[in-house]
Amino acid sequence: MPAGIVVNTPSGQVATESLDGTCDILEAIEAANTDRQVHECPAGHGVDRIILTAGATYLTPKTLRLATSVTIGIADASSGNATISAAPGFSIDPADRWSSCLVYASVKGGAVKLADVTLSQDPSSSVSGACVTRGFFEIRRGHVTGFRQGGIVGYCLPELGCDHETDAEDSTTITVLGSLVDGNRSPRNGGGVFSEGSGATLVVEHSAIVNNVSQLSGGGLYFGGGWNTHRIEHSTVSGNSATAGGGVFVSFAPSTATYLYVFNSTIARNTATSSGGGIEFHGNVDTHAQDVTVMASIISNNTSTTTPEANINADWRGGMFGCDRASLIYVPPALPTPARQTATPCRYDVPDALLGPLMAMGGAANLPVHPLLRGSPAIDAATNDFAEGQQRDSWVALYDPPSPPLWTVFDRLVDGDGDGMAVQDLGAYEANDVWQTELLSVEAKGSGTHGVVMTPDGYDRGAGTTYAANNATGQFVTYIVPIAETGSYAVSVGVRQGSDAGQFQVAVADDASGPWTNVGTVHDTYAASGAFAELNLAANHGFASAGQKRFRFTVTGKNAASAGHRLFLDYVKVKNRFSCPVRAIAAGANHTCALTAGKGVRCWGLGREGQLGGGATENRSSPPSTDVLTGAVAIAAGTAYTCALTSAGGVRCWGFNGLGQLGDGTTVDRASPPATDALTDVKAIAAGGGHTCALTNAGGVRCWGNNHAGQLGDGTLVDRFAPPDRDVLTGVKQITAGGSHTCVLMTNGGVRCWGRNGFGQLGDGTMDDRASPPGGDAIVGVRSVSAGDAHTCVLTDAGGVRCWGHNIDGELGTGKYDPVVAPPLTDVLTGAKAVIAGFNFTCAVTISGGVRCWGYNSDGQLGDDTELNVDRLSPPGFDVLAGANALAVGWGHACALMVSGGVRCWGANADGQLGDGRAPDYSMVPPTTDLGGLGSRCP
Repeated sequence: MPAGIVVNTPSGQVATESLDGTCDILEAIEAANTDRQVHECPAGHGVDRIILTAGATYLTPKTLRLATSVTIGIADASSGNATISAAPGFSIDPADRWSSCLVYASVKGGAVKLADVTLSQDPSSSVSGACVTRGFFEIRRGHVTGFRQGGIVGYCLPELGCDHETDAEDSTTITVLGSLVDGNRSPRNGGGVFSEGSGATLVVEHSAIVNNVSQLSGGGLYFGGGWNTHRIEHSTVSGNSATAGGGVFVSFAPSTATYLYVFNSTIARNTATSSGGGIEFHGNVDTHAQDVTVMASIISNNTSTTTPEANINADWRGGMFGCDRASLIYVPPALPTPARQTATPCRYDVPDALLGPLMAMGGAANLPVHPLLRGSPAIDAATNDFAEGQQRDSWVALYDPPSPPLWTVFDRLVDGDGDGMAVQDLGAYEANDVWQTELLSVEAKGSGTHGVVMTPDGYDRGAGTTYAANNATGQFVTYIVPIAETGSYAVSVGVRQGSDAGQFQVAVADDASGPWTNVGTVHDTYAASGAFAELNLAANHGFASAGQKRFRFTVTGKNAASAGHRLFLDYVKVKNRFSCPVRAIAAGANHTCALTAGKGVRCWGLGREGQLGGGATENRSSPPSTDVLTGAVAIAAGTAYTCALTSAGGVRCWGFNGLGQLGDGTTVDRASPPATDALTDVKAIAAGGGHTCALTNAGGVRCWGNNHAGQLGDGTLVDRFAPPDRDVLTGVKQITAGGSHTCVLMTNGGVRCWGRNGFGQLGDGTMDDRASPPGGDAIVGVRSVSAGDAHTCVLTDAGGVRCWGHNIDGELGTGKYDPVVAPPLTDVLTGAKAVIAGFNFTCAVTISGGVRCWGYNSDGQLGDDTELNVDRLSPPGFDVLAGANALAVGWGHACALMVSGGVRCWGANADGQLGDGRAPDYSMVPPTTDLGGLGSRCP
């Protein structure tokens, strides 16, 4: 390798082509292009390597033109990336097509390679990242981001000097290796990466193509080449959008035999306004074969806004779409499915592969991928695939035995669903419990040395990390650990003990700025002779949100016998205590329901009217082990009935139906969820004393059931046994149903109520019932509204709680028993994030997750351990429970949805509504542990 040119332009300085005494990148590239000496540089002409400074930014005023083979990157011993960016005012010549490219490469028979380089543009510019018209172009461990004319654009067309039909050696190949291509846009095809022409080839390996946009086709990737085999391998394509082919668009050059193989990859959560949210395939076929084959991969959870063809399009235009090695591609019934090509069948009937949120998952490049949530059919689906390429770090495979016994992260084989069979995980990463410290990103550390330990014996996978604290306490190292789903976790760490090992405390935070929460107590890792141990930090630590969490190991001291403060760290284990955490809860008069992360509904408590949905009418004093309905995204509980909103926007209700509240056109009770929807095109539901309301996707309100006080809002007092076909009000964003009244939150933040008003619960200053929605708001500046039996409460934009209506039991929190017929001007509680009005009591969740309740306390529903039947007229000054995320309240009980995904209930329990198995014993305080029976695996 000829000597490299050390480019010493300081970060942030504009690079120029003038002989100014500084060897900048433009001068270096000029030397590579013209074989001309750059006078200021410490190297002669003829260079084929340009060395950039890691961490430096090179602002370029015009296109970097590469006409000879060259490698551009950081020095071999360096780490990190150097950035080449289009400077403000980037020079574009309208007569020169390629002047709108940051990098332009045209090297027949040669190669241009970028390694550890970020390509970006100033927001004021509108350019392409890299344009290639001839030769081989490779970006390795790179980042292409923020371009407005496409991230990487490649052609092999005769009019551009690349004539593959005349000369088979004349071609263009683009290879993206271990790189991130994100946040790019294009007014043409191919927002992320584009290729076109009979001699053009595109290969994507170990990379992430995310959040790119094309105004035409191929939001992430556009395959328009020919006469070659293209690949997407061990990669993630997610969050991209286009008119067609939101993730990938395939339209090979006509009259060419061309193939695309998708290996071990995930194409998920992309959007197309027409067909093919995941992949759109247009076969340009005459007498030649044009194939797309998906192997051991997932194409799921994509969206097509105008057709049911969300994951793949239905018309392949003569091309061959194949499937191999147990891939998952959801295809709606009646649409054509890819041909099964082997004895390992693919699945086309899985609408949701339970993919976790996109996040960085460790490894050398720390690229964003989708972890699989527990219960995903993608886990344990494919067999007999041992490709080392599934690993983000090649050395891991050298220490990975054929049948891993315990760990789950980055294994080629994993028993993800606990059935005793460990098999491949199909390109998305599995439901992880164990994170190897050597694979985790280090966000920050103290002045001590941090490094990877490669010792085959003892360490899990034969490697770990060491942090030398320089014999000083208070030093730290912070790792980024992905948490795929909210829930309650048991947290432990693997360490190697040693004679010079120190003591440490672990704290966690959502981001580097904190706040930090200690997990467990200080642990001592000293041992006279080295030994490995797993230290349990916490049995129940809640994560309120998914994403990348910071785990900070802080050195606190050392054992008196230890020779130092060093930390030898092996892994971090975060094991979700709930395989299927609860996402929402609802409470009727004497029953409770939970919606799990697997979209399943489970209910317990009073079952006399069939409101539990299990087909019987017996009470249940604990949650059932199976769902009574699947595919639900929201739940609501009325006095003695239950409703669910399906993922398709349908409403289904069961239980007591004497007033037509189930909406099925009858007054016959139903002990199981119906098989058909009472109403469709719905985005929210509310259940009251005997009436049900739905909020349509268009923001309209429709109600049915009991109407004795005008609570349906249709201007009559006539009960309605089925949903109406017209809205009673539009412009609504939230709806709530009380005992005999209905309230909505308008899109402008105003509240309007109608129905029974005997205690002023409508807030219009009167006690007159209203059979139609009012024309004006009772109060504005509101974030949410909740209707109780005969009172109404709101949460203001400032986090204040205000209530009006019935107050005989102090449920308004005003300190008095007087009813209030209009919204008060002052808050009874501040610093709240949620409020819910019950039968004759009210509860709120504070911003910190605390629970406070006031009003009637007949069965301990206030949770404050005070005397029964003694009202509390004002919100207490203390929390009765911490770590809550949401609440549901019934006639005499309350339940909290914890940040862990668990449920805790207190108060009345005569019918088993607390779910603790202790009916009829009531509870005057919230329990200290979550309900059992809700931890079975998501379906």
